[in-house]
Amino acid sequence: MNQFSQEQFPDINSGSNKSIRENLLRYLVNLPLFILCMVLCVGGVNIFLRYSNKVYQANSQILVGGSNAVSANSSDLVTQGLYGVRSINIDNELELLRSKKLIERVVRKGGFNIRYFNEGTIRRMEMYQLSPINAEIIQLKDTIYPWSIKFSELDNRGGLFTYGKLSAKPFKWNDTLNLAFGKINIKKRFSTIGENGKPHVIEWNTVSSAADEIRGSLSVRSLSARTTIISLSILSSNPTRAADILNLLGYEFAEQDVELKREISVNTLRFIDDRLRVVSEDLRKLDSNKIGIHSDFRFLDAGSELLYYQNKYGQTENRLDEAFIDTAVIRLIEDYVKDDRNRFKKIFSPLGLGDPSLSATIGKYNELVADRDKAAFENPNDNIIMSSIENNLENMRANVLISLGNVKRAYGLKIQIFNERNNEYNAKMGEIPDKNALELELKKQKELKERLYLYLLQKREETAIAAISSKSNYSTIDSASYSMVPIEPKESQIKTFAF
Repeated sequence: MNQFSQEQFPDINSGSNKSIRENLLRYLVNLPLFILCMVLCVGGVNIFLRYSNKVYQANSQILVGGSNAVSANSSDLVTQGLYGVRSINIDNELELLRSKKLIERVVRKGGFNIRYFNEGTIRRMEMYQLSPINAEIIQLKDTIYPWSIKFSELDNRGGLFTYGKLSAKPFKWNDTLNLAFGKINIKKRFSTIGENGKPHVIEWNTVSSAADEIRGSLSVRSLSARTTIISLSILSSNPTRAADILNLLGYEFAEQDVELKREISVNTLRFIDDRLRVVSEDLRKLDSNKIGIHSDFRFLDAGSELLYYQNKYGQTENRLDEAFIDTAVIRLIEDYVKDDRNRFKKIFSPLGLGDPSLSATIGKYNELVADRDKAAFENPNDNIIMSSIENNLENMRANVLISLGNVKRAYGLKIQIFNERNNEYNAKMGEIPDKNALELELKKQKELKERLYLYLLQKREETAIAAISSKSNYSTIDSASYSMVPIEPKESQIKTFAF
């Protein structure tokens, strides 16, 4: 029964061991092929990683905003024009950093349209500032088409260069090569150049093409929505060149802002100078108009002028009253003299008239009257003497009337003159309120113009200082950083895929 059981049910453990051995032997047979594949994969990966073009990344950050920014709520128009109204829009700043105009400026400033390469059998490496050659372009005849020059067999004295289809020609350091595109001076970058059998190549490209290449590898983005920091990164085959591009980009971005502010300051200065000339001319005209008003015035202010003419008018009125009184006295005397009843009577003396000729004539007349009265008393019957005295009295009477007429006409002329003066004084006093109002208006305008002139002078000084000491609204937080570990090709991923 046991025998039957063993035949019916073979040993399970012995079959399992045999299967493992068979599987192991099957793989061991293919082990050389497996090892060969692994060696080929590892070797291929290493060869690919060694000779593939490395791509490095450099990073930098720019802070947007500054103390020179002016709030949009500022009501000072000149200050707004000088500093600009800052309303930070990160999207606008990003586009400015990506602009071709700015990138071309960076290319020109840094000479990034000239590149230096070391050519190998399989690949070439960008040397940048590690190249032993430093090319200085003296003159370019053609700025449209790119060109390249190959240098070989370099040593401390010089080497060979090849341009286009021309055969290699010797050169010495500091030689100026006169080629089809222009003149270029070849300088030695380092004091000593070691032996290097690999040729070096200089490539020149247009500023526009170089800027397009940089823009294609440049990444600009906002660090976060809560900050005004812009993050920049760029890809390049040389990490030092990439870092220099970012550093110069940040510097030129800030410098462009400063230049814009200086340009605004210069334009503002020009505007202020024009306004100062206009305001100065307005002040000169106001002073001229004020002088024209004061030329009709005896005094500097209308109040003193009005008081002066009021006093003059009062004095003339007093003299006019005196002239009227004196004229009335003369008329009384004239009527008295003309009355025949008073032919041989004395004439009262006009003491207030103050005319010596009239007083003398009346005095002689009164003396003759006294002589007649005396003669009539002493010789009443002597007609000859009385007749002679009376004739003299008649003549003197006529002279008195003539003198009275002359004095009356003189007083009439005085009255006319005084009336004319009063009319003139009235006219002057009537003009004073209008002139005073005009003077006040000119004074008000002058005060406004003077305040404007002083304000413009102050702003001119501020603008002149700002033009010299302008500070950018942008600042690079840190210099560009980079890693010597390339981001392409990705070594870890490629090796993982290979295995």
